[in-house]
Amino acid sequence: MLLRKITLNNFRQFYGEQEIEFSVDPVKNITLIHAENGVGKTAFLNSLLWCLFEVTTDNFNNKNEILNNQAKKEGRKSYSVSVEFEEDDELFLVQRGISIDGSRQFRVFQQVEGSFTPIRQDPAIFINSIVPKDIARYFFFQGEGIGSMTTRKGGDEVRNSVREILGFKVAEFALKDLRNVRDEYRKEAAKADKSGQLNRIETDLINVERLVQEDTEKLKKLKDEIVYYQGKIENYDKQVSENNHEVVKQKHSRRLQLESLLKKAESNLADAMRRKSSLIKDFGTFAFSKKIRSESLDFIDNLELEGKIPAPFNESLVRDILKNHACICGACIEPGTEAFKNINSLLAKAADPELMGRIQKARSLCLSLEASFSSARNSLKDNERRLASSSSDISDYSKQLEILRLELSGVNIGDVANIEKKRKDAMDRLGSANRNIGVVENRLNVNKARINSLKQEKAKFSEFASSVNRFSRLAKSAEEIISIIDAALETSESNINKVLIGKVNKFLARFVRQDYLAKINESFQIFLIDSDENKVAESDGQALLLSLTFISALIELAKERKYVKNDILTSGAVAPFVIDAPFGVLDNKYKGNVAASIPDSVNQVIFLLSSSHWEGSVEDNIRAKVGKEYNMVLEVSSEQGQKSEDYISVGGRNLATVRYSAPVERTVIEEVAHG
Repeated sequence: MLLRKITLNNFRQFYGEQEIEFSVDPVKNITLIHAENGVGKTAFLNSLLWCLFEVTTDNFNNKNEILNNQAKKEGRKSYSVSVEFEEDDELFLVQRGISIDGSRQFRVFQQVEGSFTPIRQDPAIFINSIVPKDIARYFFFQGEGIGSMTTRKGGDEVRNSVREILGFKVAEFALKDLRNVRDEYRKEAAKADKSGQLNRIETDLINVERLVQEDTEKLKKLKDEIVYYQGKIENYDKQVSENNHEVVKQKHSRRLQLESLLKKAESNLADAMRRKSSLIKDFGTFAFSKKIRSESLDFIDNLELEGKIPAPFNESLVRDILKNHACICGACIEPGTEAFKNINSLLAKAADPELMGRIQKARSLCLSLEASFSSARNSLKDNERRLASSSSDISDYSKQLEILRLELSGVNIGDVANIEKKRKDAMDRLGSANRNIGVVENRLNVNKARINSLKQEKAKFSEFASSVNRFSRLAKSAEEIISIIDAALETSESNINKVLIGKVNKFLARFVRQDYLAKINESFQIFLIDSDENKVAESDGQALLLSLTFISALIELAKERKYVKNDILTSGAVAPFVIDAPFGVLDNKYKGNVAASIPDSVNQVIFLLSSSHWEGSVEDNIRAKVGKEYNMVLEVSSEQGQKSEDYISVGGRNLATVRYSAPVERTVIEEVAHG
């Protein structure tokens, strides 16, 4: 999408009909609109969003009151916005508004042989095919308040942004519908089951899968909570560490040290507990087999002393003599003879070879148990010492931390006590989230095992009426499709992380003075690390910079996915970057670098800037790329009186930002001519 022109008619501050032609020059691709705060920057940005998608930004107040106040006074009821744009070398016109009779209008026209003709396709579907509504907010962007988008919000905010750019929304709606369809098929199959067994299994399966789905969402939210409260704690720590009072700094430094030691002690305790389980599994037999070892060996030794083992005769030898009717000395042993009877009686005392083998194995096992007992005892005692030591350390560090917390809470210097109260609350919530994660994960594992068990039980019911089989097959087909989509989404999300963070770092390399890199964790929190891979407690400016680079990376990613064909994910988009008040708390160096870089990343840029954002390094860095330039002037009906005249400096000239004694109160858009 390449914007060519916008026409506003009685839209908010813009009384009457006003028009802007955007720059479509591939080199001078910036359209620059100057406007001081309260004049109409946000309204202008929202006129584009409203016209194309019928949505507005969060900071667009009274979003249902769009008709210009002066027009309303004059009894007018109609207002509209028209946007002319180019897509794949074709020209289109979008119109949205309220007509004189109060009816809503939304139409899209295509230029055919020099005149605009209504398209046959549904207008909303057509616009969505060019720029999906889900990702529109990244192209038509409200810059105020984005500094916390990555590091201080993180989690859902970043994850949802990535998913939207990747085109997950349609697939996620499909998954929701498929799960409902699958459950309906299961219910129908259960109804056709006359025995009632399948009905029970299907009901249990649906209920348990619902619990797994709910817990999966809970787990995701808990992980995001952890990221959120960790960020808040880091922010509070930063505020306390910047306190000028030396005692406060020392106590806070000691607290950070103790928290690190506590974390290590807790890790050691967890390791020792895992080791204990392993030792019980490995050495349980040895540790609890003393009686078996002693009594078994005593029994075998006594039998040996009594001559019962090894037995005086071998059973196989005796049987061979009787079978062959010949002694090993060569004497003939015939049945019925005295000698035959005597040798046959020896079988009662002869040893069974298998019995002898078992006796030898018993002896070997008893000796092994005896030999391993000492090792088992030493290992278990050592582990008990580790458990006791770690528990003692945890108790000690926790007491010291509580003392420090109370001491800092009682400090009447600056805002320390209030910060400590907030930090304590964040720590409590962080601890609660961590505990709840364990509970939810355990419950998930139990329920997932239950699902597998139910599916195995269900598989046993193979011979049912045809209707049961039919609905079961349909439910299975839906389940297979769900698995395919789930796997595709998971793979896409996993693969994109490296690509996305690579793009963020490419942009950061142009801006950041320090040797910093961006990283993304499993909870989708993006943060800066230094050359030693330590997490950086970034300033407000760096947080805003990181968020801007993240948005730039998303836009570039969407551009690359414009023509991607995928059966599951929707395509990306090439669209203008319309951004209101983007630079916030950035210093002049950062402002200039970011302003110069953005036009290189997208085809068309529309900057809405106040004088505080514009003057200085921004003007110096983008002047050569500006193709069209406008100034918004606030016209008011009151006299100037003692008020000073307000100007903005553009290209060495002073342009008025307000005019007094005007016949109508409104904002007018005037093109800035360059001689």
